[in-house]
Amino acid sequence: MILFALACIGLQSVPGGKDTAGDAGGPGEVGGLEVSSTLIDFGEVQPGDLREESLTLSNDGSAVVQVEAALEGEAFSVDLSSLDVGPGKSEVLTLSFEPGAEGEYAGVLALSTGDDELDVALAGSASDDAPDDSGGGGGSGPAGDISVDPTSLSFSTLTVGDTEMQSLTVRNVGDDVLTVIDFATSDSAFTTRGNLDPGDTIDPGDERTLEVYFEPSAAGLYSAKLTLESDDPDERNLDVALSGGAEEGCTVCAPRIDVDTGTDPYAITDFAALFGPDTRTIVVSNDGDQVLTVNSVYVNNDMFSTCGEFYVSGWGGMTSLAPGDSTSFSLTYDAVAECIELAWKSLDQNVLHIISNDPAEPDYVIELQALGF
Repeated sequence: MILFALACIGLQSVPGGKDTAGDAGGPGEVGGLEVSSTLIDFGEVQPGDLREESLTLSNDGSAVVQVEAALEGEAFSVDLSSLDVGPGKSEVLTLSFEPGAEGEYAGVLALSTGDDELDVALAGSASDDAPDDSGGGGGSGPAGDISVDPTSLSFSTLTVGDTEMQSLTVRNVGDDVLTVIDFATSDSAFTTRGNLDPGDTIDPGDERTLEVYFEPSAAGLYSAKLTLESDDPDERNLDVALSGGAEEGCTVCAPRIDVDTGTDPYAITDFAALFGPDTRTIVVSNDGDQVLTVNSVYVNNDMFSTCGEFYVSGWGGMTSLAPGDSTSFSLTYDAVAECIELAWKSLDQNVLHIISNDPAEPDYVIELQALGF
């Protein structure tokens, strides 16, 4: 946790800045971010005790928003001085209150996105008569004690739009009733369900199950946290780390070869070497959604005829095509005598072969016919 220096102001109101006391309380907005509250009231604690509260920043826009956090006020601190909130995501700031002496305390957390600023009012008090939040005894009496199992959840790498659920057990290992005040995730890709609701109580030794769902809406790596707020005196906010990944799905889920011969994709019947060689351009494309690898291209000529020959040129060897990409080469017929060349596919004569990893058509065959003088 990174704590930055605080301006000491005694027990009086914070000088300077915006006066937020009259408007504080509800949610706020800064630079397109929704801020969960404009007032954080830590309540009353004993001098020397530490109490933490969370502030959630949510970005419903389409661009990353950078936030700078500057805090004024004795006894208050915040875990981060700056953070980036991605589109469609939420981030949580953890604020701490640790007074050293009895009295009333006030502070301001200034959130700035460059052109916009929002002040969040901070309030708290310290008294020797307050319940002991230190968790170290001191005569505070019985208390609930929150425990979770597991302490982190690591989800699989899913296809965008798919969902995975993992269970989280929330236990009360203390000797008094535990109240789960609230819980929330810092990223909307993670949601919760189950038999635990904010405000529920858990008896000593009892447990509840919280179902955590991961449903990514875009490809990438996800890292977030689930924060459970309870009245556990020494662990008011308990964080469970969440992680997962997502990749784009597929429709065909395979490479698909497509061949453009200029005429019939499976037969070229109009070669005519009347005054010299006749050359055609063959275009090979990938209409699938996985990489297409074209391993080889070759011609089997008619071994019984010697009046002409089909041959390939401009082919550079094995080629990989991403979805939507294409490559090309030339196919030529050159005659040395007057004749008619016919294709005999069943005998593998006068045919062009295109060998690829298309599972539906690994050997793409084009019949070749020509007239030569």
